[in-house]
Parts: sequence; C-alpha cells; structure tokens
Amino acid sequence: MVDAMRYQRKWKDHQREDGSALIAVLVVTMILFVLITSIMMGFLIQSRLIERDHDRIQARYSAEAGIYQFLADTTHSISPLMDSLKITLKDSSHVHIWTKTFGGYLRVTSMARDHHQSATVEALVGEDTIPAFNKAIVLGDIQSALTVAGTSIIDGDILVGFRGIKKSEFKGEPFKGEVNGEIKIDSTHPLPSFNNRFFKYEISCDNSFITNPPNDVLVTDENQLDLTIHMPFKTRQIWYHKGDLTLTSNSPVRLPESLIIVTTGNLVIRGDIQCGIYDRCISGKNLVLVDSVSGEHALLYARDSLVVENDVHLSGQLIAIKRIRIRNGAYLAYPSVVYLNGYTRQNMHKGTIIVAGSSRVNGTVILPKADSLITRDSTKITIGKDAIVRGAVYNSGKTELDGKVYGSVLTFQFYMYRSPTTYINWLLNATIDRRKRPDQYVLPMGFNQKKRYRVLAW
Repeated sequence: MVDAMRYQRKWKDHQREDGSALIAVLVVTMILFVLITSIMMGFLIQSRLIERDHDRIQARYSAEAGIYQFLADTTHSISPLMDSLKITLKDSSHVHIWTKTFGGYLRVTSMARDHHQSATVEALVGEDTIPAFNKAIVLGDIQSALTVAGTSIIDGDILVGFRGIKKSEFKGEPFKGEVNGEIKIDSTHPLPSFNNRFFKYEISCDNSFITNPPNDVLVTDENQLDLTIHMPFKTRQIWYHKGDLTLTSNSPVRLPESLIIVTTGNLVIRGDIQCGIYDRCISGKNLVLVDSVSGEHALLYARDSLVVENDVHLSGQLIAIKRIRIRNGAYLAYPSVVYLNGYTRQNMHKGTIIVAGSSRVNGTVILPKADSLITRDSTKITIGKDAIVRGAVYNSGKTELDGKVYGSVLTFQFYMYRSPTTYINWLLNATIDRRKRPDQYVLPMGFNQKKRYRVLAW
C-alpha cells in the first residue's frame, strides 16, 4: 500500500515535469517563431527598400540618359520651347523630354519611370565650342590691319584680314609686349555667324510678363519691401508690381527657387539677398543689383538698362536692350552670359556694354549684329583697365579693350580713343590670353551650326 502511494506520487510529479517541459517547449517555439518571422519581415522590408532605391536610381539614370540621347540626336530640331517629346532608350524604356530657354542656354527637363518609381532631372545645356572660339582674336574688319602697341600681350592664334598684324610704337613709346600664336589670314568674313533666336524668344517671353502677365500672378502695391522683416515670396510664384519696386535686406535672406519678380517700372535689389536657382527678375525699365546680392543661375532682364555693381556675386543670364553696366568689383561666376540686344534710332543701331572697375565676368559677353536694314552701327563693348572677362567676347560692333580677356575676342573692330584721335583696330596695353579660358568652356545657344551640345550643370 505504501509502495502504491509512493508510485502514484512519483507519477504525478512526472506528469507535472512533463507539463512544465511542454510549456517551456511551446514558449521557446513561439519565441523562435516570432524571432524568425521578424527576421524574415526585416529581410522582406529591406529587400523592398533596396528594390525601390534601385528602381529610383535606375529611373534617374534613364532620365539622364534620355537627355544625352536627346542632345545627340541631330534628326530633330531643338527649339526654345518644346512640349513633351517621347524618347525610347536602348533598353526599350521611355523618357519624356521638355525644353525651355533660360537666357543663353537651354533648360532641359527629363522624366523617366522604372517599375513604380519615377525620377525627374533638369540640365542646363549649351553648345560645344566652334574653331573660331579656339583663337585668341578673330577680327571681322578685313580692310585694315590689327595694330598692337604698348605692353599688349596676345597668347593664342589670330585670324585677321589680308592686311595682317603690325607691332607699332605709340606716341614715341616702343612696343614692349608679346604676340604668341599663329597668324592666319582670311580675306572673306572671318567673324562666325550667330543665330540669336533663343535670345529673341527669351526677350519675347520676358516682355510678355511685363505687358500681359498670367492670371495666376500675385499683384502687389508695395513700392519697397524689407525682406529682413517680411518674406512674401514662395517657390514658383509670379510676383507682379506696377511701377517701381525696391527690395532690401540688412541680414542674409534667400529667395525661393524658380521665383519670378516682374515690375513695369524700375527694379532695385539691394543688400544681402541670395537669389534662388532659376529665379527671374524682370524690369520694364531699369534693373539694378547692388551691394551683396548673390545667387546661382539667376536671370536678369531689363527693357532699358541693367546695372550690376559693388559686391554682387552671382552666376546669371544678364539681358538688356539698351545698356549693361558691370562695375565697382561685381563678380559674375561661370557660366554667366551678358547679352545686349541693342536698339535702333534714326537708322542707327545703338547699345553699350561696359565691364569696369575691377569687375569680373566668367562666361560670354555678346553684342549681336543688327537687322540687315540698318546701315550704321554704333554699338560698343568696353572692357575697362582693371576689368577681366574670362571666357569670350563676341561683338558685331566695336570693342574697346583696356583690360584683360582670358579667352577669345571675336569682334568686327577694335576701338581706342586717345584725345583727340580715334584709333580703329588698335590694341594698347591690352591682354588676350586664350590659354586661361575656363575649363570645359561651353558656348551659349546660337553659334554651333552642327548641332553639338553639352551639359553645363545638372
């Protein structure tokens, strides 16, 4: 009896141990199941994230490839404004392309999709250089010789008319400079042609903002705005003002990207104001940037005159009709373009660009040929004594060069005045050094007739 009771008690203890072991096994199994499930879910989520990132990157690569394929295809004509163009890549994927002029360059937008991910990229595009811009000087006036005097230094090839080039003393002072490069003779018309249709389209669009603004513009009556106190602008907004407008700031402020500011009168931007990328400032009269204004890829348009001075530091597209002044130490970073359309009065084409007072222009300065019906041309580009243009000067009129050009000068004539005498095609104490042009220099649209383009910036 005692043994039976002892056996029964051991059997119950054994059952309790088995139950406890079973519970432990179940708990461990559940923990392992949750752990393995979590790991598998982690792997699945990570795999999906990697796949999404891969698709996004692949979509961006496709969008960039679409731009390169679009630019390389010479079968279509690139226009200042192009609606969606569908391009098929080598892997049979599709890309949609839009173009819109931005000053002297083309702003190209590309959108591609890979599975459920899409990517949109933008590129600023110019033209590949042509042989004429690989020379230090191209002189369009073939009727007179090019005369160098004083301490003038020319490094690079020179293309002139049949009268060639002369080294001369000036008012008793012998020539002490240098001419290094091959001198080539062209008895036809060596100045390359320039098609300004992109600039004409840009000017037409900017004038349209002034005279016929879109319906979605924000109209303001304020004549002065201190952006330190209040920043009224928003991204992609069009801000319209009738009359004169002055924007100021005593402390650093940044304007939103793709902002368009339009005034029918004068527009003055003064102080520590940083323009957003692809901002446009459009003036119906005169546009002035002064003091510490800065920015990247800004567009400035004035129906009359445009002035950039003092501590302004930006890369921009400067376009005006009558006059452009860059002075008092202003700095235009590459790839800036300075373009003067010129105007006609009494059958004479007029207009002046002046770069003076230790100012720097990194890019291209352009003063194009007037309408063929104009018989007299009094347009002029002046590079002052302490000023530097690093890139190229293209001028269908006269170029007065007292400073330095690190790149190329393509001009119809050189001009110099020393009272009481005017000298045509003389260079006195000037410097033109083709070797110091910016690396990977790209031309604005309108020079390359072979449809060869290059991406400036993404």
